[in-house]
Amino acid sequence: MLNFLTAKWQNLIMANYEVPPAILEEYLPAGTELDKHEGRTYVSLVGFLFAGTRIFGLPTGR
Repeated sequence: MLNFLTAKWQNLIMANYEVPPAILEEYLPAGTELDKHEGRTYVSLVGFLFAGTRIFGLPTGR
């Protein structure tokens, strides 16, 4: 079976920081709400290199 998408995640970094909920609420889609952990709201910033990407086994470039 051929996978639709394959790649390697490399050089992964994640930063989580607390933000006031009011900053985020205006960006929420209707009918959704923010998740909270112990009453606090967090934002995550994730950076990574998506290397060796292939779609249906074919390289995507480079």
